[in-house]
Amino acid sequence: MEEELKLTDLIPVATLQRIQDSFCDMCNFAVGISDEEGVLITESKTGSEFCTNYNKKSPIGRARCEQCDKRGGEMAFKQGKTVTYHCHAGLVDFAAPIMAHGRRVGCITGGQVRTEALDEERLLQIAEEIGVDPEGYLEAARKIPYIEPEELERSTKFLYQMSTIISDMAYDRYALLQAKEDV
Repeated sequence: MEEELKLTDLIPVATLQRIQDSFCDMCNFAVGISDEEGVLITESKTGSEFCTNYNKKSPIGRARCEQCDKRGGEMAFKQGKTVTYHCHAGLVDFAAPIMAHGRRVGCITGGQVRTEALDEERLLQIAEEIGVDPEGYLEAARKIPYIEPEELERSTKFLYQMSTIISDMAYDRYALLQAKEDV
């Protein structure tokens, strides 16, 4: 059973989606829940124009975003807590591990916010690298919400509590499935 341990076998996607959407509604951050490989299993409803219409529409940008999310999930797992980090485009993102039976079965990632001024010169360089319209990219970046670091800290603490609850739910379901297998 342990080799087959998947988050979606332990908690229905619809339940994960409701949890994620509640967090999005409360904090107004883009959030997604991914499996242990970093592949999204829920749909984010608050993605920014900057990320959705530019970074993720470009094959190079999408690959960079996926790499950032995977790296964030790995850091969160290694540290055993929510971590904040900067994505390839300079935005603040966060990740919190979802665990079951000592294994990472998923991750909550999100953010797409900024806590400091934009580096417009760097953004224009990124737009060129990923092959998107530089002026549109910059205009979309200017719409990225600015939040105070204290607000980010409160939100990531809450996110960690959510990931812990999801982890507890996943472990309980794992234990139940394991008990049935042992019978």
